[in-house]
Amino acid sequence: MSAHPDYLPDHRQEADLRRPYEEGFFASTPTRWRRFMRTFVPWQLVRFAAINLRMLRMIGKSHH
Repeated sequence: MSAHPDYLPDHRQEADLRRPYEEGFFASTPTRWRRFMRTFVPWQLVRFAAINLRMLRMIGKSHH
């Protein structure tokens, strides 16, 4: 069974989708401030509490 010509991939577009090692290919490096906040325990405790409060509120709404 042969494919209809409209369904064949356009090789130029396909090549544009897979260009490795370009600037957009890599994840950005976190800044010094971002690295600090990720490892700063008091901030992590605040984030933990905020996420848990949000979950408790969501669960509470679903039980009414």
